[in-house]
Amino acid sequence: MRIGNFYHWEAEGKKYEYQVEAKDFANDNHKNFEPIALTDDWALKLGFEKLPHQTITNSLIKKIGRNRIISIGNVGTPNEMIWLCEVNATDDKTIDDLVCIRNFDYDGYTMVHTLQNICDALNPPQSNNNSNIQNKNYE
Repeated sequence: MRIGNFYHWEAEGKKYEYQVEAKDFANDNHKNFEPIALTDDWALKLGFEKLPHQTITNSLIKKIGRNRIISIGNVGTPNEMIWLCEVNATDDKTIDDLVCIRNFDYDGYTMVHTLQNICDALNPPQSNNNSNIQNKNYE
């Protein structure tokens, strides 16, 4: 759990989406947080985009600079996988290299906070905010 991660927070029998703040560690609020399962909608909120064409894995991608993308396939299914891909410098439809970062068989379903942490590790935010998410996306 990191500052900026999204979790479910339960209060008075209702679940709320909540972004972790530093104060949550001081007063033990973080003990009431539950992970949020990754969905296509969450990936889109985290800055991923749908490919303009159909693929067998219904891939969502996020460009992270230096000809690299994070690709997610089959979100929320037992075939879910996350890849770090290097795109060819002259042909953006060609992948030169790729590494599987997560897959369902070994890691189970991906949670929103896990994808946030992967994105932050591979493309650290430029500001003091510990998340790649801009709050304006949630208004």
